[in-house]
Amino acid sequence: YNSFNGIYCGYCDEEMLVRANQVDVASGRGIHLYRCDGDSQRRGLVANNFVSVEGNTTAYGIFTNQGSFHDFYYNSVQLTNSNLPSAAFYNSSGANKLALNNIFSNVGGGYAVIMNGGSTSIASSNFNDYYTTGSVLGRWESQDAVDLAAWRTLSSKDLLSISVNPLFYSDKDLHVLQVALDSAALPI
Repeated sequence: YNSFNGIYCGYCDEEMLVRANQVDVASGRGIHLYRCDGDSQRRGLVANNFVSVEGNTTAYGIFTNQGSFHDFYYNSVQLTNSNLPSAAFYNSSGANKLALNNIFSNVGGGYAVIMNGGSTSIASSNFNDYYTTGSVLGRWESQDAVDLAAWRTLSSKDLLSISVNPLFYSDKDLHVLQVALDSAALPI
């Protein structure tokens, strides 16, 4: 077994906080949340993280499974992984999650984003940058979206999101050089 978690949170409830980390994983998952639940008053927060994942086995930059009431804000994720089912952001299931102002980039050719669990799992997703060098941008439930327009049609989300190469300084230094991202986020 050669898959690792840079940060793993299992059963971390209420005001779980994963913030301001630089995660570099050779293979596996950069940030993995498993059955972490908040509530409407005490939401979990994953924010301002730089996540880089390499390798050639299935990998996810941020992977969340069976949790609820999480906010994903201002994360920059870069996959250079060459395994096609990989994704920069993978929401497996759960409820009432928000994904705003993130950069989800997969230059290994896989998905920028996979979201299962339907619209109740992701309550809101917007002002994100989804980028892939592959032929399919994302997967909503079991349907592939080849580009941002198809993603919006399938998900009814991300109306103000964009799809541009963030031009990270390097695969591990995720500061951006892309001018289209300047002022593209919604202040929170």
